[in-house]
Amino acid sequence: MNKLVIAFIALVALAGVIGGVLMLGNDREPATANASEPNDLAGTSWILEQMADADGMRPVVGGSQATLDFGTDGRVTGNATCNRYMGPYTQDGANVSMGMLASTMMACGEDALNAQEMAYMAALNAVERAVVDGATLTLSSAGGVELRFTQA
Repeated sequence: MNKLVIAFIALVALAGVIGGVLMLGNDREPATANASEPNDLAGTSWILEQMADADGMRPVVGGSQATLDFGTDGRVTGNATCNRYMGPYTQDGANVSMGMLASTMMACGEDALNAQEMAYMAALNAVERAVVDGATLTLSSAGGVELRFTQA
């Protein structure tokens, strides 16, 4: 009887070890426990290259730089063109959303820079999906917003 109990405990322990080594990903394919999600944004930094809205895709204004940094603490920070911003974000696989973003209030000086900053901040608030393809991040929404970044 004791040998049966010991064998059962050993089997349960072995199943726990195997379960810790192999997990099922979103696509139900086995993955190692140490593999990171391909779209895991925590700890990554990006530079905006292009934005799209109802008016189509356009590059960032020359000489300006908008950035996006995903913290490991669930917070996002960056430069919106002229002002710094920060706030919470959530990610569940490819689903991403930004919480209430706060920013500094400096004037950009040029109308094109002000317009870019306003469009960028509005786009961040609309983001619903993230796709990482190599060194490119694309954030998008069902409403046609698309932000393309390169890894910093």
